[in-house]
Amino acid sequence: TFDPRYFEFVGDETLSAVATSCPKLTLLHMVDTASLANPRAIPGTEAGDSAVTAGTLIEVFSGLPNLEELVLDVGKDVKHSGVALEALNSKCKKLRVLKLEQFQGVCSATEWRRLDGVALCGGLQSLSIKNSGDLTDMGLVAIGRGCCKLTTFEIQGCENVTVDGLRTMVSLRSKTLTDVRISCCKNLDTAASLKAIEPICDRIKRLHIDCVWSGSEDEEVEGRVETSEADHEEEDDGYERSQKRCKYSFEE
Repeated sequence: TFDPRYFEFVGDETLSAVATSCPKLTLLHMVDTASLANPRAIPGTEAGDSAVTAGTLIEVFSGLPNLEELVLDVGKDVKHSGVALEALNSKCKKLRVLKLEQFQGVCSATEWRRLDGVALCGGLQSLSIKNSGDLTDMGLVAIGRGCCKLTTFEIQGCENVTVDGLRTMVSLRSKTLTDVRISCCKNLDTAASLKAIEPICDRIKRLHIDCVWSGSEDEEVEGRVETSEADHEEEDDGYERSQKRCKYSFEE
């Protein structure tokens, strides 16, 4: 348990101490409580850079070989994380659940034939990526190619991904994915999100969509989704007042 008042001071020394003191950890959650209080991504908000470096992350992963579940959100942007995430594949072979928030460079996908970053973590069964500002469609496709055991995928606050990238990723994992969560992605409104998951519509068991959609799409959305929850709120700053925010959850 960590005092939330000190989360901005979590850096290399803190993470190294955890790995050194607790080498048998199978589960590690380090989450800034501010993200729990305000889970929505706010476009244009600058979080600042974290004191955590990729080099230290590699050392930490090397010191925790038994990790099965890892959740990291230290309240600031972790830059150039791809190299560190590649180490997870070789250092933490038992890892099955990974949740990352404000990690930048999780998968650059600069070369089609070469997988990088989190896409090399082929043993993952559940992956959550939140507020990764440089994640693109090509990165999603690479994740779909590399993370071949994914049953659960969550994406939130990633402004550069589109329906094309997510749909391709879902298609690549059509034989395994049964649980998808899409939240607050600029280019993934309700209609786009539904289109993206069409390749697995006959087998998906859990679907959560929490996004902004235009009123003109009401009829199409209502005809294609069984809603268990709809929450109409006032628009946040940065969104047009003509838009509405709705949350849909469907569970088989």
